[in-house]
Amino acid sequence: MALTTPNTHRGYTTTIEHARHYIDLQRITGRSTAEVRARQSEFQRAVVDMQIEQEHSLDPQHTVFLDRALPDSLAYYRFLNLRVEKTQAMSIALADEDAEVQPVPGAGAVGHRDPALERLSEIVKSFNALFGNIDWQDAERIRHRITEEVPAKVAEDPTYQTAAANNDKANAKIAMVDALGRVMLSLVRDETQLFKEYSDNADFKKWLEDAVFRATYKKSA
Repeated sequence: MALTTPNTHRGYTTTIEHARHYIDLQRITGRSTAEVRARQSEFQRAVVDMQIEQEHSLDPQHTVFLDRALPDSLAYYRFLNLRVEKTQAMSIALADEDAEVQPVPGAGAVGHRDPALERLSEIVKSFNALFGNIDWQDAERIRHRITEEVPAKVAEDPTYQTAAANNDKANAKIAMVDALGRVMLSLVRDETQLFKEYSDNADFKKWLEDAVFRATYKKSA
């Protein structure tokens, strides 16, 4: 099945409806629609993964209509009380006043890819690729910490905020590393395994520093 199809009436491109596409793929493996929908958490997370992967592959310079895109999935997450992991970037994109929304001639509007969405989802992709093979005691909770809680707490650090406001990237990185160290130390009792990796695994420590800095640093206007 093609990932995008041309809108012959207006000359635009539209994406597929990922929930239906996922169900069709599962039916090929022998699962019924009822069986797929019965496992709502698995179903919704799989759909979001497909949406993020495709929407990141789109050219922001081209007009594309997204069929039931990420905001639709966010509504389901709220309705089902699912804990947000990489899709917490969706809520940031929706709340971010700097997110660009350009009008479509003769139609509605389409949003450009939001930088916050890209930065935070990249943390998850990179984490899974580089450190997903570690036998985490609760991998889902660790991803939640790394992609949501840790960057948020680091971003709230006053010293880091001051350094970032001065538009001095080098000093801001130093302040961020210090702030990250304090945040990780605050987690030592609840996340012993995560703290041990941060303390003993130089590759993981360097990756986390770089990832959190990319996710939180934003030059002042």
